[in-house]
Amino acid sequence: MSVFMDERNNKRMHIPGTIQYSRSPTGDYRDADLLNCTDRGLCFQSKCPYLPETPLVIRSKNRKDPYRQYAKVVWSRPMSPTTRENPAYSVGVIFIN
Repeated sequence: MSVFMDERNNKRMHIPGTIQYSRSPTGDYRDADLLNCTDRGLCFQSKCPYLPETPLVIRSKNRKDPYRQYAKVVWSRPMSPTTRENPAYSVGVIFIN
């Protein structure tokens, strides 16, 4: 695990692992690679981009009773110049109550 400070002075932690996310609490969850996280949000890899303010539910995969956290998308960026053959986007979310 490596830790560094981002532009907003929050410690970001690179913790290898996967999460699951959904557009609604009762929707279908998709697996995603966790890229980094802070105490206020996280960044994960997705096969599709999301518009800012899109509400998501994030949950852990490694627990018998997964912990759910509500979040909203802050930004979404392509991870490579071409996403046609291998779509990959980094999605940044902030946790909400």
